[in-house]
Amino acid sequence: MLRLLLYGMMIGLVAIGGMFARRIYMETARPAGTAQFFVGGLTLTVERAMVRNSDLSGGGAVNRLDLVLKWPEMSGAAGNFGVLEPRAMLFVTLEDATMLRQNRDDIDPAERPVELYARFLEAAAEPGPGGLLRRPFRDATPYAGEALYLSVPDERQFSARCPEPGAIGPLAGDLCLWQTRIGNLELHSRFSREVLADWPVLAAAVRRLAAQVMHRPASGRP
Repeated sequence: MLRLLLYGMMIGLVAIGGMFARRIYMETARPAGTAQFFVGGLTLTVERAMVRNSDLSGGGAVNRLDLVLKWPEMSGAAGNFGVLEPRAMLFVTLEDATMLRQNRDDIDPAERPVELYARFLEAAAEPGPGGLLRRPFRDATPYAGEALYLSVPDERQFSARCPEPGAIGPLAGDLCLWQTRIGNLELHSRFSREVLADWPVLAAAVRRLAAQVMHRPASGRP
């Protein structure tokens, strides 16, 4: 009887181990296919491998959608982003710009360098990577400890806030933040400072991503 009991316990442990093994595989495997998301009033078709939260990879209605991609490939990294170097990752948050515009204090991201950030910037400016202009924010302002990197001569094309080395502020993980609005889709892109030198490539890639997710399949299904 004791031998049978021990044998049964061994079989049970093997079965449980198999379940854990399958779960680990499921959680680390790269999700396949696409899913349809309803972000505010927008309908977006997104590759499941791009969805940062695996619990949402099946699609549905959300207030905002967080994506994680490999840089510069722009492929989904949801299955293995934990092992990638920060410089090889791009985080993109998608929101419905129509709902943001309903806020009376809303400012289009392209206008923020002039209408919002300018009052908080130091007068001094210096050349930055990729031909950008670097302007630090003043101390005792909401953006203290950060610098603004602007495209010239038209800052509307690209403007990214980046934390200064060693500074403590709202930008987590020492990642830069570039926000842009394309039609009714607002995109918040976070990336390593090292990517700044390739900002034209980054900007073009994010705009292609916007066109990709806003495209509706002819069948109406993902």
